[in-house]
Amino acid sequence: MSHSKVLAAMLPVIETLERLGIDYYVGGAVASLAHGVYRTTADVDIIAEIPLDQVPAFTESFALCSSEGRGHA
Repeated sequence: MSHSKVLAAMLPVIETLERLGIDYYVGGAVASLAHGVYRTTADVDIIAEIPLDQVPAFTESFALCSSEGRGHA
């Protein structure tokens, strides 16, 4: 998978985490690339501690993305 496809796939996740005010960290090749280190793999790791009461809002965001034709994570 290309880096642009990985970025496109992760954007809905990041947007949702930001909107809900959930702290997260990004790792993997995407994070390495942001620091100027190129890797041949194209992956992203997103680590987030999602409070139980925010899980429904988090998952519903992806149902909306899918129904709007924006794809999903």
